[in-house]
Amino acid sequence: MPRQETVDYDNRAEYLAAAPEKLGTVTLDEDLFTRDADGKVIIQPGTVMAKPTASDLWGPYGSGATDGREVATDNVLICHDYVVLDDGETEKDAEVAVLLRGIAKGSKVILEDGTAISAALKTALRSQICDVLFEVGT
Repeated sequence: MPRQETVDYDNRAEYLAAAPEKLGTVTLDEDLFTRDADGKVIIQPGTVMAKPTASDLWGPYGSGATDGREVATDNVLICHDYVVLDDGETEKDAEVAVLLRGIAKGSKVILEDGTAISAALKTALRSQICDVLFEVGT
């Protein structure tokens, strides 16, 4: 079986501690993401995604959201791909790979704004719709 690796983007280190054991896919809703200073929507590998209650499209997990993306139970996954949803000219929803089973570096699994995830999110990622373990000390 070929080994799939993530590549550094935007000076971020890889979020995986080992090759992924199982990947799945979800479709991201471009409208749910925050634009950067240039008006672009770029998602880094290791970003936590969540599914709104009334949609099949996914967006960033956010404790301040009010559409279901604030719940850290059975609706959180880790984005495996680097993806551009809006390059400043073209907006698009996109299907991306997500980690369903594997070992991640806890310090490299992040929220949309680049901050670290909470212990509650780590617990949800360990035991709900995916099985993510976190490397000791991360």
